[in-house]
Amino acid sequence: MTGPTDDGPDDDQRPGGPARPQGRSPAAILGIASGSTIGSNLPMFLVGALATQLSADLGFGAAGIGLAVAAFRAATTVTTLFLGPLTDRIGSSASLRIAMTITIVTCIGLTGFTSSLRGVVAWMAIGGIATALSQPAANRLVVVAVPAHLQGIAFGIKQGSLPAATMLAGLSVPFVALTLGWRWAFGSAGVLAFLVMLAIGRRPAAVRAAASQPRARPVARRYRTYVVFTVAFVFAASANSTIPSFYVDAAVAAGGAADTAGFVLAAASIGAVITRVATGMLCDRLSSGHFRVCAAMIAVGGLGLMLTATGSPVAMAVGTIIGLSGTWGFTAVFWFALMRTYPDNPGSVTGAVAPGSHLGGTIGPLVFGLVAQTGSYDIAWILAGSMAFISAAIMLRATSVAARG
Repeated sequence: MTGPTDDGPDDDQRPGGPARPQGRSPAAILGIASGSTIGSNLPMFLVGALATQLSADLGFGAAGIGLAVAAFRAATTVTTLFLGPLTDRIGSSASLRIAMTITIVTCIGLTGFTSSLRGVVAWMAIGGIATALSQPAANRLVVVAVPAHLQGIAFGIKQGSLPAATMLAGLSVPFVALTLGWRWAFGSAGVLAFLVMLAIGRRPAAVRAAASQPRARPVARRYRTYVVFTVAFVFAASANSTIPSFYVDAAVAAGGAADTAGFVLAAASIGAVITRVATGMLCDRLSSGHFRVCAAMIAVGGLGLMLTATGSPVAMAVGTIIGLSGTWGFTAVFWFALMRTYPDNPGSVTGAVAPGSHLGGTIGPLVFGLVAQTGSYDIAWILAGSMAFISAAIMLRATSVAARG
């Protein structure tokens, strides 16, 4: 069925007008939102997964890998502040087409035009811009195009696509990098982004009537709320980002086997996916208290990180699964609740709060690594657990602020 002409913000309901004709099914919308999330983040995860091949071929070490990942995250953090509001002006579909185009260009650059660390860092910085645009656009797409009674599970599946991207990056090592070479892995990521862009097409998404959306809240009040939520996100991301970065090395140092630690980390990632989807389904049944659920999940994750600090390989494995499921699994509930609280400009809201995740993902491993190197892994895990508890406390504070605003 041919959709209406794409003559404006392609997924926005004009104020006071009737809802547009049905465009895509919720499943198709969810596929686009999840695919764009995977596609835009995959280059960053590939750099980590292909670290050995990149370092050997281009002549740099772990510090270079860290610099490349930091360039991606820094670009995302800075540009999200500006690109989030853009998605509210031009619409989700147009924003996602631009984001996938940037990802394709990034993958082409990494595949055929990179011969040094400088090139990897430059292309990764460009790729970070795609993520800055795709995350607000994907959130907006879910808000305006998925029926309200399905938005919880929709956010659960969409957020679950991020851990899925880490698994794809890991699978690219044996199936692509070690057989065809690391450049083909980035080329494959570019093909994925191209397929997502084809799926987006030019048909606008179906939308709900604007009259069903609450009135906008006072700007000053909502910015205060944004700040509190962003700080909570910084601490949560600082805690959860330490697990994929350091768990394997810490487990080996504690006497565990490297392959077993790898399987545990994979299990923890799967646990985060399951947690996001399951809690997303729960959101559709809860009428209130979503941010309190977030705080509880982060606190449970903090307990898992404290368990990891015991130094026992078995306890570390259990603590890692609990820690990542809690401190990384809460985001489906979080974005669902935040979008429902501020549904009138979801792109701008995402652009204001999402930088906390990227900032925490940069700060957490840096601080953790310094503490582990100068002290011990046990102390570092206690620090990570403490950051989770701080995040949970701030999330509870944000709940009361949002209720007043």
